[in-house]
Amino acid sequence: GLDWVYRTPVLYYLSILSSTYILGIKCIAVIVQGPVTKNLAIKTSAAEGGYESAFQACLIIYIWLATGTMDRAIVSSVIIIAKSSTESFLTFGMENKMENISIGQKLCLLAKYIPVMALTAVFRLGTLACFLVIVSQGASAIIPFLVIIPLCLMLFLSKCWYLADLSTTEIVRGVVAEESTITLWGYRGREGSRIIQLWVGLYFLITYT
Repeated sequence: GLDWVYRTPVLYYLSILSSTYILGIKCIAVIVQGPVTKNLAIKTSAAEGGYESAFQACLIIYIWLATGTMDRAIVSSVIIIAKSSTESFLTFGMENKMENISIGQKLCLLAKYIPVMALTAVFRLGTLACFLVIVSQGASAIIPFLVIIPLCLMLFLSKCWYLADLSTTEIVRGVVAEESTITLWGYRGREGSRIIQLWVGLYFLITYT
């Protein structure tokens, strides 16, 4: 079942494209310093953590459960997920909590939130990998509960007043990113995403346990 992981070069080439894009954005942020490029770099890091690093971590756990081989790269993946999601969470809101404070205060904020994001990522991605192992053994009935049901529910609510400000693309990105850890939805920021994060987290807690 894992032969495609080792044989196909698709993931290898996608990782090169993704890494080149991310490195380019961060180099631009270093050269052209300003609020716009800084926010772009933070959003890019959040996307890296929520999609690329999350996929890598889930794949490593899946291979570990299926073959017994563990890659230590999972540590860096979880760290990137936790750090990038924490920076995004603290930056985008009614108040930028990472602005106009000392380095010591920034470190304290990061130390406060990073463990929460990391443990959330380990729980969600670890459980998702367990489900994928079960699915690979023939239990396909649980697939709708992983992504399809929450995605359809969010798309339905987007037609109502509560999520009307979120586009279909933002909802799909939000549901996929929430599979790994707490994320911000669209342009709602920290405060506007709070209720969605709560209900999505509750759904995953009930489903995964």
